Amino acid sequence: MAHLGPLDDSPLSCDLADGLYPERLGFTSVEPAGTDREIRLDAARTAYRQLGRQIAERYESAVKMSSRQRFGMVDDMWELAAREARAATGDGWGPVVERTSCCFLFALPGCHECGGCPRLARHT
Repeated sequence: MAHLGPLDDSPLSCDLADGLYPERLGFTSVEPAGTDREIRLDAARTAYRQLGRQIAERYESAVKMSSRQRFGMVDDMWELAAREARAATGDGWGPVVERTSCCFLFALPGCHECGGCPRLARHT
């Protein structure tokens, strides 16, 4: 299991986005971890990917979903979260994440591919 640092016994808060999915966790206090940040990030990435891949494998989609889409979505979410975390800790945003998975926004009436769509990246 990955550890970001010791947490006290205070309750966690979870803000929900408009779509009622978890958007932000809050902690009353967090103490700095004793190990190197890169070591913690590697451990967190490994733990996340292991769980995320299990969820992706078992997800029962209403439409056919390729393994590239399933597992790409796991890696894409890690990269997007890592980018947000870098910015939040003052390390800058870094490069825009080039996604592997597609959000399928283009399939909605009147919509087109989003800016990060891998469908567009193939044509550039």
